[in-house]
Amino acid sequence: MKFFIFVVALLFTSSAVAYEQGDTFLGAQFGLSTIDLDNTDDIEHRYGLLRLGVYTTPSLTLELRYGGSLKDDSVSGVDYRIDRIAGVYAAYHFEISSEVSLYGLLGYSEIDMKASRSNGTTDDEDETDPSFGVGLNISGFNLEYIQYIDRSDYKAQAISAGYTLYFD
Repeated sequence: MKFFIFVVALLFTSSAVAYEQGDTFLGAQFGLSTIDLDNTDDIEHRYGLLRLGVYTTPSLTLELRYGGSLKDDSVSGVDYRIDRIAGVYAAYHFEISSEVSLYGLLGYSEIDMKASRSNGTTDDEDETDPSFGVGLNISGFNLEYIQYIDRSDYKAQAISAGYTLYFD
């Protein structure tokens, strides 16, 4: 968590970091994540997250994301909840028009998931991994696919939609 605080301070303490006035942004996304664990059916969550970012060039953004589950999923008698999705990302935007862009996303994500059983026991799983995704921006609205975690025994990916506000 100290790393995320450091990155926020670094990105947003100087107005010289932003490419131009109005290129700092705050967004919200809602989506469906799928987590594939070995020996378990897929776990699906509705989730939400906030995005805070800045354009460092006309095409490159740096951003922080933080969110979690909006609804738990129950698989084989175990309740699963995402307590935290957090990450630091860079996105390269390919402008199609002044209102439309495609983007590729690279970064590093952390997912903290809790599993609760009916007998009262809980497990807390915290995974980190490099991440990648693709998205489409249309007049502040966006659609996105992201793969948060990809390990041999744990895979987490999501599809989401959201809205972004730009400010000075």
